Amino acid sequence: MAYPAYLPERARELRIKKALSIDELAERLAVPKTTVYYWVKDLSLGREPRWSVGQRNGNLAMQDKWRRLREDAYRQVAPSIRS
Repeated sequence: MAYPAYLPERARELRIKKALSIDELAERLAVPKTTVYYWVKDLSLGREPRWSVGQRNGNLAMQDKWRRLREDAYRQVAPSIRS
C-alpha cells in the first residue's frame, strides 16, 4: 500500500520533536508498526530504553536458569545417545 508522502515526513518529525516510540507513532498515524519502523529506523529516540535495570537483571537470571537446565538435560541424555 502506498501512503501519502506527508505521512513518512510527519512520522519523522514526531520522532524527532516528541521522541515518540514506534508504537506511539503507529497509533497516532493509524499505520502498521512495521511501516513506521521503515520510515524512522535511522532516528534514535535519544532516551534510555523503558526497561529498568531490575527487569534486565531478572531477564538475565531467567536466561541463565534455563540455560543451566538445558545443559543438565543434555548431559543426562548424551551418554545414551553415544551408545
